[in-house]
Order: sequence, then C-alpha cells, then structure tokens
Amino acid sequence: MLQALKKLLQSFRAAQDQLATAKASGEIEAAGQELQVVASQLIELVHRLTMRSDQVDAILGEKSTDLHVIEAPLRASLESLLGVRERLKQIEAEKAALQALKSEEEQKAASWATQAKEAASTAQMEGGRAEALMKQAGKAAEEKREEEKAAERARIEAEEKARIEAEQAAERARIEAEEKARIEAEKAAERARIEAEEKARIEAEQAAERARIEAEEKARIEAEKAAERARIEAEEKARIEAEKAAERAQIEAEEQARIESEKAAEAARIEAEAQSVMKSMKSDTSTMDLQGKNGVEDQPKEQAPEALATNPSLPKTGPTSPCKQQKAAQDPTLTSQVAEVQRLFVKSDACPKVSGEYRRSESDWQGRQAFKKHNDEIFLVWSPREAGHWTFTRDPNAEEVLARSLQVSLTTTPEELMCRSWTMAPWRSHGSKMVVHIQRA
Repeated sequence: MLQALKKLLQSFRAAQDQLATAKASGEIEAAGQELQVVASQLIELVHRLTMRSDQVDAILGEKSTDLHVIEAPLRASLESLLGVRERLKQIEAEKAALQALKSEEEQKAASWATQAKEAASTAQMEGGRAEALMKQAGKAAEEKREEEKAAERARIEAEEKARIEAEQAAERARIEAEEKARIEAEKAAERARIEAEEKARIEAEQAAERARIEAEEKARIEAEKAAERARIEAEEKARIEAEKAAERAQIEAEEQARIESEKAAEAARIEAEAQSVMKSMKSDTSTMDLQGKNGVEDQPKEQAPEALATNPSLPKTGPTSPCKQQKAAQDPTLTSQVAEVQRLFVKSDACPKVSGEYRRSESDWQGRQAFKKHNDEIFLVWSPREAGHWTFTRDPNAEEVLARSLQVSLTTTPEELMCRSWTMAPWRSHGSKMVVHIQRA
C-alpha cells in the first residue's frame, strides 16, 4: 500500500512539475492549485492509511469499490483520493493534448522563426533604409537645431538689444525724472528759502522793533535813573563842595586873620627894631663922612653883628650887607622874608620821611624859596599845580610827592600853612588828611 501511495505521490509530483513548466492556460494553473490542495490531503492520509492498509490496498488496486466497509473518516479521504486519481487521469489526458498542442506550437514556432528570419532580413533592409532616413532625419534635426540656435541667438540678441534699449530708455527716463525732481526740489527749496528769509526778515524786524522799543524804554529808564543819580550826585557834590568851600573860606579867613595879626605884630616888632637901628646909624653919620665911601661899607659890616645881637629871634646865618639892611629898614616885609627862609624844622608822625631839619637852597624854585633836608635828598618846594601848593618831594621836576599841602598858597610861607591840611595822595586825587608841623629854626 505504501509503495502504491509513494507511486501516487511521485506521479502527483511529476504532474505538478510538468504543470509548473507547462502553464499554458488558466485551467492548468487552476489544476496546479488543486494538486497542491490534494498534496496536503495526501500527506494527511498517509498516517491514517497505515492502520487499514489491507482495505486501502483493495480499493486502490481497484479490487473492491465498496467503501462502506471503511470507517467514515477514511471514507471521505479515500473518496477524495479516488477523485484525485480520476483527476490525474484527466490531467494525463490533458498532458497528452498539451504535448500535441506543444508539438503543433513548435511547428508554428518553427514557421514563425522562418518568418521571423525573413522578417529580420526584411527588417535589416528596412533598417538600412531607416538608418539612411535616420541620418537624413539627424541631418535635418541638426539643421533644425542650427536654425533653432540661430533663432535663439537672434532672439537673445533681440532681447538683449531690447533690454539695453529699455535700460537706456529707463535710464533716460530716470535721469529726466531726477532732473525734473531736482529742478522742482530746487524751486521748492528756493521758494522755501525765500519764504523763510521773508519770515526771518519779518521776525527779525519785529524782534528788532521790539528790541528797539525795549532798548529805548530801558535807555529812557536808565537815562532817567542816571539823570536822577547825576542830579543826586550833583546835589550831593555841590553840597559837599559848598561845605568844603565854606570850610575852606572859614579856615582861610581864620588863617588870614591869624597871619594878618602875626604880620602886624611882626611889622610892629621890625619897625621898632628898625627905628633902633636907624638911631644907631644916625649917631655914626659923622664917622661915615670922614671915612668915605669905603668906610661907609665897612662900618655896617662891623655894626651888623651888633644889630643882629639886639634881636635874638633872628637866625645867626652870617653878616648881612649894608644895602640889604637899608632895604630892610625901608621895607619891613623883605626883612621878614630874610629872617624866615634860612632853616625850618619839620615833624610828621604820619610821614616820618619828611621829618627833620631843612635849610634854604642857594637857588629858588618857581620864583619861590626852596628848602633841602639836611643830609638827605628831600626838598620842600612850591609847585604851581592846582593853583599852587607846598610839597615834599625827591625830584622837583617830577610829579611824585611824599606829602603835599591841601591849602592853596600864593604868598604863604611853609611855616604859615595849616598843620592839619596835608596829604600823601598824588596829584589829582583826594587822600586822607594828616598832620605836618613846620617851625622856624
């Protein structure tokens, strides 16, 4: 039984292989699928048939067709197996038909091969013609490509030319637009500048007018204030000047009264002394006539010390000539000046430099007596500046002063000046007052 099954399987597999190589139609392909199903069923039946091998051999050997003696599970399998065997028979019949068909197809294929060879030779001939046609077509295509290239170049050149012309036109349009815009901008700027200048001019005129009005108002107010200040200062200055003038007038009047009284007393004293001298001179008249002119000149020289000795208040500066004594006897003022101009003593705590002894200089200064400090280069001179003042200075030709009198003096001598009316301030300035005492030696 197993050998029969094996043969059956071998025949089934051979049929399956043949069907695999000969899939000519849809029915063979369906039969192959059916054989696969049957193969799986056969593999399953191998195990079941081993136990009932005698019955299966009888049925498979076609010795018996009674399937009722076989159990139900195997019955169905055997029925299917018998169906498969029938199917295999049909397949073998179909295979024979297929072989016949295959031989017929091979014949047809051989005829087709001869026809194919003839068609190939014909195709070769046609291929030559086709190749020639292809060459002609390639040449035509090349010419067409050249034409297309020329057309492309022409198109590119035309496009480039059009682009350049368009760019040039656009550039010209841009330049014209820029020029137009520039001209319009310049015109607008010029209009704006003119308007701004006009506006600035109007504003400047208005500002200038306001400034002028304000300046005039301010100048008027300042002028009024300045006039008021000037008026007040003038009134104050006039008041001060009036007070100073009144004070100076009072001082000068007092000083003049004092000087006049002193002069009157001095004149009386000098007159008395002159009368005494004249008496002595009259007593010696006879002696002067005998000696002559020379005797007259010598006699006063001898009597001068006696006359000076009678007046201890006169400075002992040496003998005086008879001519001067005669003039002094006739003019008491000259005798006073001769007696006052020899030596002076000056004392000042505010300006110690000018303190000391001053002696009469050999020459006058500005038509007045001049004095020089002993052992120092300081002078006491009269200066015509500011109506005439006595000054202490190191250089009479310069404006430098060590001290100067505030009292105007034309005929007043230094010892007659007011002691509290001195200052160390330079000319043309008002300084603080100081005290300078001047006494005759």
